[in-house]
Parts: sequence; C-alpha cells; structure tokens
Amino acid sequence: MVEVAITLVQHPEWVRGPAFIEGSEIVLDESRAERYLLHEREQVEMMGFDLAALAFPRPGRDPEQAVAFVRRYGLLWHGPNQLGSGRCRESLADWWHEAEKLSTLLITSVRLGEAIREGSATPVRRHLESQLLHFATDEAYLMAATKVAAGSISQGMQDTRWGMSVIEPGELRLTQYPPDLVSAAYGNLGALISKRVEFKECPGCGRVFSPGSGKQKYHDEDCSRRTRQRRWKRKHSANR
Repeated sequence: MVEVAITLVQHPEWVRGPAFIEGSEIVLDESRAERYLLHEREQVEMMGFDLAALAFPRPGRDPEQAVAFVRRYGLLWHGPNQLGSGRCRESLADWWHEAEKLSTLLITSVRLGEAIREGSATPVRRHLESQLLHFATDEAYLMAATKVAAGSISQGMQDTRWGMSVIEPGELRLTQYPPDLVSAAYGNLGALISKRVEFKECPGCGRVFSPGSGKQKYHDEDCSRRTRQRRWKRKHSANR
C-alpha cells in the first residue's frame, strides 16, 4: 500500500513594526513588532510595487523609505522565526540591490505592455538599446525582453513552496507560500504579468504602478499634486 503524507499549509506569517537605521543596516524593533498574515491580495501586490519604488530617487537612496516599508510590511528576509533573536537586521545595500532588480523587471514589463498595445517593438527596442543590447529583428527584441522578465521572476521565486489551500468545502486552490517578502513580491507581480495586467510608469516620480483605471496617470494623488506644484513654480519662475 502506498502511504500519502498530507500537509496542511497555512497562510505564511510575517512580522512588521517600527525600525531604525544603524550604520549601514536597517533594524526591526523586535520588542514592538507584530505578526500578521501574508494573505491579503491587494496588500501583497502593493508590497511588490513599494519595494521596487525604493530604487527611486536616483542617484541616492532614502533610508527613511526603507523604515516606512518595514513598518508596513517588515524586513525582506527576517520574519517570525528570527523574532526575539536580536538578529532582525539587514544590509541597506542588499535592499537597494533588490529594489533595483525589481524596478528593472517592472520597467521591462511596462515596455512590453506598451509594445503589445501599440503593435510596435519600438518601446522595447529603445529600452534594450539603452542597456547596450542590440538584436537583428523586432521579434528578437520582444523575445529578449520576455525572456529577461521570465528569468527574473523565476529566479526571484526559486525558494517558494506550493500547496493547496481550502476555499470552501470541495473547493481547493493552488497557492504559493513564499519564504520571505522578496519571493512574495516576485510571485505576486509575476501573477499580474501573466494575466497581462497593465503597468504604468508614473511621470511624476518614475515608479511603476498598476492603474485603477485607464485614465489614472500618476501613481497617487500626492504625486500628481506635487508635480503640478513643481510645474507652477517653474512657470512662474520663468516669467519673472
């Protein structure tokens, strides 16, 4: 007789809370950290965009953005298993590196989406040529960008486990269980990309976001307002 082992996998748990910068590291205040479940779809999807947004502004990075991220989502790799150990700290250089990689993935996805909607490889061609990558045909440019996106997502999800979650009696769903926030970001953004969800690049700050409607131009109202204020100041300065 064949024995089958059944494992009940729960929603992955993570920790978040106040943090501070110490030298070149970001440190979670473990005494005030709270546990929470990585199961709210909109929250996890937004987390990926927020992590990529840490790559801005360029050049230079703002550690306070990382502190705000930890308060909302937690550290990238240290979760509940490390809570109380005094080791919930991570290198800011590693954070900037991960943010840059994720930002590059999203920009590539934006250009692919533009190419598909426009029926032209020009957005992808310009994007890859800016990185000194050249190909013989439009199809080769599109395939290269598609492979770059697929490879990035696959690498980011390589440690993710999979299991079945129970929706209701008789209904199961294949579910991913990422070991950390980086894997969760790649998994959820990868799901959006596979569904061809539209991504846009905010003209105000450069971050990539998923618009709530086709008319949404900026990633949020604050960025739209700040952009209008900058334009007003430039206009009135030029008229003096």
